[in-house]
Amino acid sequence: MKNTVLLVLSWLSLVSLGSCTEAPPQCIPGIVVGTTCTGGYLIQIDEKYPIGQALQFSGDGSTNSLPGPAATPATYTNVIEVFGLYDPAILRGKQLYFQLREPKADDALPHYCTANVIGYTAPQFVVTNYADTSCYAFAAE
Repeated sequence: MKNTVLLVLSWLSLVSLGSCTEAPPQCIPGIVVGTTCTGGYLIQIDEKYPIGQALQFSGDGSTNSLPGPAATPATYTNVIEVFGLYDPAILRGKQLYFQLREPKADDALPHYCTANVIGYTAPQFVVTNYADTSCYAFAAE
């Protein structure tokens, strides 16, 4: 009986250790495409998460160009616009991992741009957490 209890406890501890390496369920990978005139980023989300829309990218929407590879005009699929991501180390073409939420009424920004910048319309989301290594980085927090 004592051996059976020890065996069950050992098995349970192994099962619980295995679950520590699971990625959070709301972690979504995406690649930085560019910026918007409203201060957000355009992110091409992995096709497994169909929350975005097709977007014809013609260059950064802000007057400051995003660092990284040169902006290449192209049509991207499954693109979203994100806010709440303020990191000067973000580069165009960089793979990032996100936890998102839909914007509340006072979070969403109108798509009004001045004539000297490019305007984009894509579904808007607020970044609640992000990592540049993997979804597993969230589990360490």
